[in-house]
Amino acid sequence: MAGGPRVALGALLGCTSASPSAVEDDAATRAILDSTAPVGGGEAGRVGSSDAGADASTIDATATDATTVDGATTEGSTTAGPFALVRRFPSTAQPGVQTAGCTYASPVVVDEDGTPRIILADGSGTVTAVDPVAGQSAWSVTLPAPDGEQAFVVATPVAVGNLLVVAYHTVAAGTSPLLVTAARLRHRVAVVDVTAHAVSADYPAFDLTASVAGPFGDFGFVPSQAIARSTLVHAVPPGDTQGRVYVTFGNVRDLQPYRGWVFEVDLDAWKASGADAAVTASLPTAQDVACGPQGGNGAQADLCGAGMWSPSGPLLVDEDGGAYRVVLPVGNGQLDPSRGDYGNTMLRTGPGLDVDSGCDPTACQDFSVDTLASSCVETCTDLFIPRLLPGESPILPASGACAGLDVWGCWIVQDQLDAASSPIAVVLPSGRRVLVYPTKDGHLWLVDYDRMGTVYAHQRLVQSCGTTSDPCATTWSGTIVTQPALTTIAGAPAVVVPTFMPDQTNAAGVFALKVVEDEGTPQFEAAWQFPPLSSPAATTSFRGAPSRAIVAVPAPGSTEDHAFVVDVGRGGASGTLYAIRASDGALAAQATLAGSGYRFTAPVYLGGTVFVVSCPSDSGPGSLEAYDIVPSGDSEQ
Repeated sequence: MAGGPRVALGALLGCTSASPSAVEDDAATRAILDSTAPVGGGEAGRVGSSDAGADASTIDATATDATTVDGATTEGSTTAGPFALVRRFPSTAQPGVQTAGCTYASPVVVDEDGTPRIILADGSGTVTAVDPVAGQSAWSVTLPAPDGEQAFVVATPVAVGNLLVVAYHTVAAGTSPLLVTAARLRHRVAVVDVTAHAVSADYPAFDLTASVAGPFGDFGFVPSQAIARSTLVHAVPPGDTQGRVYVTFGNVRDLQPYRGWVFEVDLDAWKASGADAAVTASLPTAQDVACGPQGGNGAQADLCGAGMWSPSGPLLVDEDGGAYRVVLPVGNGQLDPSRGDYGNTMLRTGPGLDVDSGCDPTACQDFSVDTLASSCVETCTDLFIPRLLPGESPILPASGACAGLDVWGCWIVQDQLDAASSPIAVVLPSGRRVLVYPTKDGHLWLVDYDRMGTVYAHQRLVQSCGTTSDPCATTWSGTIVTQPALTTIAGAPAVVVPTFMPDQTNAAGVFALKVVEDEGTPQFEAAWQFPPLSSPAATTSFRGAPSRAIVAVPAPGSTEDHAFVVDVGRGGASGTLYAIRASDGALAAQATLAGSGYRFTAPVYLGGTVFVVSCPSDSGPGSLEAYDIVPSGDSEQ
C-alpha cells in the first residue's frame, strides 16, 4: 500500500561540497536508481507491510558538544562521514526543471514501466515527471478544470501502481500571483496515468461535494472555505482491488465559517461506475452549525473548525487480516465528542469513515473543555484529547502572552494545538503499540494505540517562542510542523523530530528520542539534539519551519541510518540540506541548496540521491534539486 507513513503492526521498526557538481549520467548510476526503493515523500517513515524563519545557517561539522533534552545528556555532534552531498542538479550542465507555481506538495516517486520518475505537482495545476538522473522533464500533464478556471495543487498526490491520484482546487484562470489565498472555486480529484502520460479516461475527474442533515442543522462542504493541503493516503481493504484514497481538508486560514472534512474515494467504484460512485464516504469533523460571523477568527474561538492542516496527512495503520485504521490529526475548533465536534484531537476511523470515539457516555455526559475530566477522557478508545497529565505543571510562555490563563486557554490563544503535525505509530519490542504525536507548542505526546485516551508521556522539546525582550515573530506558526521519522537507536525504536523557533533567543533543531518501556510503561528517552544545545547554531539555525525529516541508509557512503532534513532559507536565501547520523546525532554532511527549499515538504531518497523541492516564495516558481551521496574523497571541494 502506498501513500503515507504507516506501520504494519506485526513488524518492529524495523564533508560539505563547496560548489555545484554534475555527476556522470552513466549506466551504473541509472542502475542504482532503477533498483532502489524510494524513501520519503508519500512513503516517508513506512515500516513493513507556518511561514517564518531566518536565513539558514551552516553548521561546523567538526564541532563536538553535549546535548540535553529536559536534562538528559548524550554525545553531541561530530563529523561522521565518510560521504559528501554533491549537487547533481540544478547546475550549469544540468539546469533541471522549473514549475510555474510553487511546489507546495512533496516530490513523489513513480514507476513508469521500470523507469523511476520524480513527480512534481505545483500551484499552476501541472503534474511534471522528472528524469531523476538528468533532471529534465520527461513529460507533463495539465490537470483538467472547467472553462475559465485553472487547477492549483497543494496536497501531495499518492501513487497507486502506475496511477497518480491528485486532489486539487481551482482558481480563476490567469490568477496572479498563484497563492493559496486566491478564491477557491471547487475541489476536484483526478487520476494521471504515468504510463500514458495523460489524465486517465478510466477515472473521470470530478468535484468533491457533500451535504449533511446534522443533529444541529443542515450543512455542506463549502469549497471557498476549504483546502486540501495534506498528503493523500491509500489503502486496500479486504475485497478491494485498487483500494481507497483519503483526502482531508482544513481551510487556508482559521477564518469562519469552516469545518474539517475527510472524503473516501473508492478507486474500484470510480472505475466501474463513474465519478458519481467515486466517493463512498465523507466525514465532517465538526457537526455544529453556529460557526460565528463570516471571516471570524477560528484560531482563537472554539466554534466549528476542526480542520485537518497537517501536510503529512492522516496516518494509516495496518491491522490483522489486511484491515487498516485511519488516524486523523484534527485541528483547532469546537470540542465535544457527545456532539460530534472533534477540534484539537486525534480521531481514529477506518474504511467507510465510521466514528465511535469509544468514550464512556456516562462519564462524559457533562463533558467540558474547562475540566477535561480524566474520568471521561481516559475512557476513550478512538479519541485522544490533549490535557495536562497528573502532577504536570503548565508551561506558559516566558513572553507573558498567557498571563492569567490555564494551559488549555493558552493553547487556544496561542493557536498551539492546530493539528499541524501527524502522528507516527511505533511497535515496541513487547508488542505494545503507541502513537508519537507532535504539537505546535513544542511537545511530543506518547499515546496508547489501542486505547487512545491513555497518555504515557508529554515531552517538551523546545521552549515556548519569545521572551519579554525578544517577541515571537509568528506565535501562530508554533515550533513543530512535521511527522516524526522512524529509526532505531541502540536497538530501540526511536523518532526523529525537526523543530524551529521564530525568535532569536531559544534553541531549536532536530531531536531524536528513543521509545522505551520502563517497568512496562512506555516512555521517551532523550537520544540527541542537532545542533548541540550549547552550539551558537542552536539559536541561529532552524528559525523558520524546516522540511520534514526522512531516514535512509545513504549508500555508498554509509551502512547506517541517517536523517535528512532541510533548514529552509528565508526571503529567498539558500537553504541547507543536512545529513545527520541517526545513532548519535553526528553531522555527516551538509550542502547549500541552489534555492530556499520549502517548508513542510518531505525530501525523497532514491538510489543514493536525495531530492528536495524549492520555492523562493509562495507564488513560485518551484524547482527540484538533487544531491548525490558521494564518498568524501570523490567529491569536489
